Amino acid sequence: MKIVLAVRYFRPVGGMEKFTLNLARFLVKRGHRVRVIAFDGDPMPGVDLVRISLPFGMLRPMRDWMTARRLAAAVAGEADADVIYGEQKMWGCDVLRPAGGVEDEYWKAHVCYRHPTLNWPEATRHMSLKHALDVDAEQRGMRDPRLRRVIVNSDLIRRQLLLHYPFLQDQIDVIHEGITLAPVASGERLRAERPAFLTRFGLDPAAPTALFVGHDFRRKGLRQAIQVIAEARRRRPQSGWQLLVVGRDRPAAFRTLARQLGVASAVAFAGSVFPADICFGAADALLFPTLYDPFANVTLEALSFGVPVITTRLNGGCEVIESGVNGWVAPTAGAIGEMASALERAIAPDQREAWRQAARESARANDLTGKLGSIEAVLQAVAEDRRRFPKGRA
Repeated sequence: MKIVLAVRYFRPVGGMEKFTLNLARFLVKRGHRVRVIAFDGDPMPGVDLVRISLPFGMLRPMRDWMTARRLAAAVAGEADADVIYGEQKMWGCDVLRPAGGVEDEYWKAHVCYRHPTLNWPEATRHMSLKHALDVDAEQRGMRDPRLRRVIVNSDLIRRQLLLHYPFLQDQIDVIHEGITLAPVASGERLRAERPAFLTRFGLDPAAPTALFVGHDFRRKGLRQAIQVIAEARRRRPQSGWQLLVVGRDRPAAFRTLARQLGVASAVAFAGSVFPADICFGAADALLFPTLYDPFANVTLEALSFGVPVITTRLNGGCEVIESGVNGWVAPTAGAIGEMASALERAIAPDQREAWRQAARESARANDLTGKLGSIEAVLQAVAEDRRRFPKGRA
């Protein structure tokens, strides 16, 4: 079967791109002919990589929309493809995987929480040219008569898609993100490196440590994570909870918040850490009170190392978390007290090891190979559907 993957980047710049790389590699191993059309990418054995370009001097708000237009023009020439798969906002595809979620829902979270103290009215998102173009690109893709299936990475996104595009009711497949389980020996080795690693950032190796990972501090809930640490220390000063922040963003406002809450010495900013595995070896819990994430890959990454996850219902990854078993799911990022209590449960002597074991088992249930196989099955079904009904949706 000839499969065309139309993507922006074919290199590991983020979770979505890493998933696409794994999908291409998997499809090649399964004997399919794979062509990738992208603006930037690295060669891969067995993959026919076609690079296309964007117009020079294009305005930033137009970049995503123009990207979608160029990709759509490129896939229009793939008449011999059995199935065309696209990611995010584009049109002209048989299958779309909007791993970044629904544009209007993302913008609600982004606009309302972009300021550390002010909640902007939701309607202000309509003042953005980028928002208008992004929504237009998404609508073109979802309303495209060629589109036959939409693959989403969480039921959260399925529900949000149906709010905006109810006609997709019978065309959505929910396939969670996947993970390759970290070896037990690897986790033990990383935990042995914990003292030196935490000391490097001025943290106490003997104190319970929560880990925050993300490159968009506001949307992913760093402000709330710092508040949770402050609340946990207020309730039980002897607990000594501390927070290791990993990711690229501007930390100044969050350092100020930590000082105001009296936990400046308990919050360390590590920047980007590569490989990130050592961060999970140093953590007692992943604290991720995100305001919007279709499915945060860090959820499964933490679980694979036996690290329980404390997150919110607006992380699609919460669908693999069972409160009180392998972590905790708070209703909103504002449930500070509830998440502080969950931190205490994560290190309770009678629960700690059980939570760790359950975390690894839940990661095992989301094996990456199985998820890629599920996507292959969708692509094969769509290819067969195209042969039977070549003029559009069945």
